[in-house]
Amino acid sequence: MVDLIIKNAQVVTASDIFICDIGINKEKITFLEKDTKHKSQKIIDANNNFVLPGGIDAHCHIDQPMKDGSVMADNFETGSLSAAFGGTTTIIPFACQYKGESLREVIKDYHQRAENKSYIDYAFHTIISDVNKKVLGQELPAIIKDGYSHFKIYMTYEDLKLNDKDILNILEIAGKEKAVVMVHAENDDCISWLTEKLEEKGKLDNTLIIITSDHGDFNHGKATNYEGGIKVPMLMYWKNGITTGTTYQELVQNIDLAPTILDLAGANLSNSDTDGQSLKNVIVNNSTAPIHDYLFFELGFSRAIRTKDWKYITVRYELITL
Repeated sequence: MVDLIIKNAQVVTASDIFICDIGINKEKITFLEKDTKHKSQKIIDANNNFVLPGGIDAHCHIDQPMKDGSVMADNFETGSLSAAFGGTTTIIPFACQYKGESLREVIKDYHQRAENKSYIDYAFHTIISDVNKKVLGQELPAIIKDGYSHFKIYMTYEDLKLNDKDILNILEIAGKEKAVVMVHAENDDCISWLTEKLEEKGKLDNTLIIITSDHGDFNHGKATNYEGGIKVPMLMYWKNGITTGTTYQELVQNIDLAPTILDLAGANLSNSDTDGQSLKNVIVNNSTAPIHDYLFFELGFSRAIRTKDWKYITVRYELITL
């Protein structure tokens, strides 16, 4: 006797796609069989639809306090409900420690934010921004033993960045305790140093600077295939190369940046495997001609095609309520 059998499920494994019955006991899959004879407390007929494991969103920001006073769009109730409707059954948002805060208290605060609100399972990635003797000697080893075995550190952003000594101390403890460290590897000191050197040598005016967002626009938060995620402004500054006030209203995607930089550097792109199109003609000659007829977007189960005049979005999954 098992807890649940899902009959006539279309299952995808590493090698095959086939119709079978799925046996689940104590929240674990115990068998995949055709026309099973096992008994169960509950039976669901999938009617030959795909049955997929619940997704795990391992990188999200939910109800996270921000130093500038801005508020996340979702709390744990709204965020987890949205995730559940998209087939995600576990979320791992960040629990952010700001300077002067205790890791223990930060984790406790996030549990209070999530308690009795989340519709699905959740865990936390801890962001560590204040490295001191208490954190290194007591709190960090203790929370790793409690199961918070992965955390994030930053090399940039004034409120979050760590110096090299702090990073090495964190990595040393992670190695000893078998924890995983995620590094936002955008070295603030290297960028500042390089900028200063370009200024000193008089080369900054001949440097192309590109500013855009990989998270969607600032009013809609994280990425989406709706307007807030795919209609994002991109700014380019090149004092000696781009006329101030120049605008380009045609379709552009981040895949166009690599071929643009290579083309401007004099590379031969005739046999290139890059996916995007160069913007050199736009930048150098102020061309207004389109470089794309359409753009394709992919995010989780959703797909979108965007032209200048219309957009089509589709979501390709079957949701079976267990």
